[in-house]
Amino acid sequence: MKLSELAEKLGLEYDGDGGIEILGPATLKSAGPEHISFYANKKYRDQLLTTRAGAVVIAPKDVPPERSFAAVLSENPLEDFRRVVELFFPPEKPEPFISPRASISPRAKIGKNVRIEDFAVVGAAQIGDNVVIGAQCYIGDGVVIGEGTRLFPQVVIYHDCVIGKNVIIHSGAVIGADGFGYSRTPDGVYHKIPQVGRVVIGDDVEIGANTTIDRGALDDTIIGDGTKIDNLVQIGHNVVMGRNCAIAGQAGIAGSCVLGDGVRLGGQAGLAGHLELGNDVTVYAQSGVDKSFGDGAVIWGSPARPAREMFRQLAALAKLPDLLKKIR
Repeated sequence: MKLSELAEKLGLEYDGDGGIEILGPATLKSAGPEHISFYANKKYRDQLLTTRAGAVVIAPKDVPPERSFAAVLSENPLEDFRRVVELFFPPEKPEPFISPRASISPRAKIGKNVRIEDFAVVGAAQIGDNVVIGAQCYIGDGVVIGEGTRLFPQVVIYHDCVIGKNVIIHSGAVIGADGFGYSRTPDGVYHKIPQVGRVVIGDDVEIGANTTIDRGALDDTIIGDGTKIDNLVQIGHNVVMGRNCAIAGQAGIAGSCVLGDGVRLGGQAGLAGHLELGNDVTVYAQSGVDKSFGDGAVIWGSPARPAREMFRQLAALAKLPDLLKKIR
């Protein structure tokens, strides 16, 4: 479509030739004159200055004085570029279909326009309208799945868990496995403590491939609305996570942690059990968190401490060889 048409659909102004034909989105590095790209990170300034893209979604303050592309002006380039991608690649809408090779309990309650693919197993569960259950998924008894949710192949949801509306769960995820709870006798023998809570997942949550969320021991494990969880994340029993959190790959959250709204965990970050993180806390990648932090904290290291403090320590450590030379 022409750039002028594209900008009109987005409700954005542009500076440049509105008559150029845009065939699709691309990165700054790979784009050609027929592509539209975006700029939202100063690390890619060099690519912005050398891009061959026909158009770039960009904040007005970042538009270079000399450029070869048309600037589509946006106060939130990444969000508006997401809308661009959706215009060219509309979200897939799988056709309703219930495979004769799926195993569905006669006690299951199935909503309208549901898709259940080959070899899925659905127990006495409640499945909302427009749900997609991929091949070889397992849905236990008592599970509730809200409308518009999509389970990719080989997702496992244990009994009595609750999944909200418009949730996306990727392949290999396991929701509601037993938490790591044991008692230990004086002779060193471990005895399993029954895990009788549930997992309750809010609306608009996305859960990555091979992520595991354990059921509560007594109370529920809770994931708040809008939270996004990457691949290979472990969330222990009785964790309570707020709204709109973002958890990167290979992070681990031990049992009974409480996370506020908007918490962000970098890749491979780990939280010890029974900690609390306030709203809008940021934990840098590979940090090991051993104590609680309040609202707005930015922490790093192992053990994790305020990032500014850790940066000062790192700078001081870099000076240590010279100091040792002077002492000698």
